[in-house]
Amino acid sequence: MIISGTGFDVSHPPIASKIRCCDGQLLSEKWAASPAAYLATTVPDVPNAYVLLGPNILVYKSFLALAEAQLDYAVDALVTTERAGIEVIEIRDEPFRIFNEEVQAGLAPTVLDNGGCSSYYLNARRKNCAAWPFSTGSLRRRLSRFGLQNYHAVPAADSLTFRQSPPPHNSAHGRPVLMRRCGVGGVVLVWVLGAGPSIGVGGTRGGRRRRCGCPTRRGG
Repeated sequence: MIISGTGFDVSHPPIASKIRCCDGQLLSEKWAASPAAYLATTVPDVPNAYVLLGPNILVYKSFLALAEAQLDYAVDALVTTERAGIEVIEIRDEPFRIFNEEVQAGLAPTVLDNGGCSSYYLNARRKNCAAWPFSTGSLRRRLSRFGLQNYHAVPAADSLTFRQSPPPHNSAHGRPVLMRRCGVGGVVLVWVLGAGPSIGVGGTRGGRRRRCGCPTRRGG
């Protein structure tokens, strides 16, 4: 289990400079225009990882209640994939795109986007990467059950040969975590974008770590 809580910056989450995607690119580079995630929780090219209080989840409700709903989603994902013998999951492009288009369409007529104000909800391009436009109940309902059909899924037996990563780019940000599409004991990465205490969840397949020879960290 890896837990990281790096502070509060909605438009440029600090943790994104600590995560390398499967192609070796920093997540902060992929999120340069605007952060985005599926259900504010999972990100393409970052398998077996879950964001807490991620992009477009802010509502006028307790952050702990939102994080708990996301943790329930992550735990349901762990249980579902464990039962199915799946080692690696990654959100597919189509549900990711449809979800984020729906969110932006919902935000378009709101005062958050059209009130003429400047706020941390809007990034430099005036795109709202922070707020959730619908009810808290609808968000909790969507997080109440993990939908495996929305994810690329790799069985444990195949995970060691699934799209291995090239060496990461050089980085001035220390030693970012390198996300690879290979099984390392079912390790799960959870990071927190919002302010507050670190919250994490993780697990190992069968209760013990399996080693595949791939490092989970590399220097820049």
